[in-house]
Amino acid sequence: MNSHNRSYQKSQYESENNSQYNDYLQAKIEALSRAWLEIDKNFDSEVDQQELLDFLDSNMKSNKKFDRGVAKEIFKLMDLDMNGKISVEEFIKRYISIEDEIRRDIRDYQKIFLVEKENNAKLYKLMLQHKNEISNDRKNAKIILQISTIEFFKQILGKLENISIKLRLDNQVAETSVVAFESKLFYKESFEL
Repeated sequence: MNSHNRSYQKSQYESENNSQYNDYLQAKIEALSRAWLEIDKNFDSEVDQQELLDFLDSNMKSNKKFDRGVAKEIFKLMDLDMNGKISVEEFIKRYISIEDEIRRDIRDYQKIFLVEKENNAKLYKLMLQHKNEISNDRKNAKIILQISTIEFFKQILGKLENISIKLRLDNQVAETSVVAFESKLFYKESFEL
């Protein structure tokens, strides 16, 4: 496919996306204009703080009041020219820009999530690989113990005549030969477990 065809396809794709976005935007503006009529109770084409509060309160459940601090912040965000009133144009423009910002943030978070998900999958794969390597190494690993001299205190052990030592590692057990007890036991044994 030559570069002319590719650029045509790209511009056609962008054109279709722009067309879809424009349709969406037009529908959103119409919906916001209808919503505006619910907020602008005195029909003067402007909303003051009290009208916004009344609207927000009317959408609360159980006759609760909307948070006044949050309502003031919303009003500040919407009042672009800072004249103490929100026009329908300000309302629509700000609403759409906030929505677009949220959409961008969601896309960014989705990208971050996908990268993190991919990194977690790689990490999990490495952990499994490492676990298998450790498991394989452990099967071939050996511990060599050499016992030579053990001292005992007669006061602790009392009267013992013969003694042996038992070594245990997982399911493997090894035992020294039985030696007559004195104050010291001498072994010349080594074990591989």
